[in-house]
Amino acid sequence: MKRTILFLLIVSILQISPQVCLAGVRVGEEVRIRWVPVNNGDTSYIYQRTRFLIEGVLAEGVTIGLKLQSRGFWGVDTSTVTIEGLTRKNMLPWIENAYVKVDEFLGLPLYLAFGRQPLRYGDGLLVDDNASGYDAIKLSAILPWQVDCELMMLKPTESDGVSPDNWKEKNAYGLFIKRRWKRITPQISGFWQRDRISGVDKNFLGFHVSGKLGKEVDYRGGMILQSGKGGGRDYKGLAYILGGNFQADTRFGKGIVACEYLVGSGEDVLVPTGKDENFLSDYAHLSEEEYGEYYMENRSEVRSGDPDYTTTNLKLFKLGISVFPLPELKTGLNYFIYNSHTPKGKIGDEVDIFVKYYYSANLSFRLVYGIFMAGELAEDGADKVLGEVMVKF
Repeated sequence: MKRTILFLLIVSILQISPQVCLAGVRVGEEVRIRWVPVNNGDTSYIYQRTRFLIEGVLAEGVTIGLKLQSRGFWGVDTSTVTIEGLTRKNMLPWIENAYVKVDEFLGLPLYLAFGRQPLRYGDGLLVDDNASGYDAIKLSAILPWQVDCELMMLKPTESDGVSPDNWKEKNAYGLFIKRRWKRITPQISGFWQRDRISGVDKNFLGFHVSGKLGKEVDYRGGMILQSGKGGGRDYKGLAYILGGNFQADTRFGKGIVACEYLVGSGEDVLVPTGKDENFLSDYAHLSEEEYGEYYMENRSEVRSGDPDYTTTNLKLFKLGISVFPLPELKTGLNYFIYNSHTPKGKIGDEVDIFVKYYYSANLSFRLVYGIFMAGELAEDGADKVLGEVMVKF
């Protein structure tokens, strides 16, 4: 795939006029500092994330970009830690994104993007790069009848635990087709994972729909079927998501109510069979800010066998309320109920209370208090406090 990316880079350069010059350059920097004391004392830490971006127009219809990222941790005993689903050496810079985007590639109505780039498909259940980037080639086109079509080939990153030696042994392919029809946007997804290291091939077929009911209500839903074989086992799985937002003006300011129900199939590890029914895409990621500040980051600690940041073996219900007393001030509460798919039972509840203040376009503050209350399938509850400062230049 690296040779393919190099070939595409050469072809795109040959398509550019000899009068190539940087018509416009955008440079930016983002610094985020977090303080996270967890009540049980296991994962209390302070850390910073710095991102540097440079993006420029190389020629008409050609954009190049580079984003570097560095993370530093304090209060963590090891030099290599896993926070937000990423394993990085302390303060060591790495390339988050490095890409070229070409409009009307080879003079055709095609959009081409290749290199390490941000990707998200299937509400994060299929693909979500988690601010780490995936090495990918993406080709987009608008077909007749205003049908949007995307073809994609991607590779994992070292943040997924893939060493450079094994990089060429893992890949995935995707096909995503959607069409906006009045207020409804249906989408069909095909996603195929190939892992020659473990000999496991997985296939995902999904259907998603989103739309609006008037000006106040947004809704979305999706279902993904998983199949595959490898390692002497058959892989079967199912995930689906239903959700919506309702927005209205109140005497306290603009208010938003969000409701979501998400299910990922699972398998009882105590009763192994010839089938693996855990729904899991190797490229997926669910963020803790959206689905539980404490639990989503610590699933494997709450209950052994449940991977962090995934919907594997999980039934999740979310009810969120946000209020904007001022345009620059967001306050709210998210309530989560977590249940196990197999065996059936309650894992716990979580309440996240948050305040976010946008002092300016370049400076914001966020404070979160989360409390996880263990259910019958979990052992311990925990509290989490998160203070965050975000500065952009």
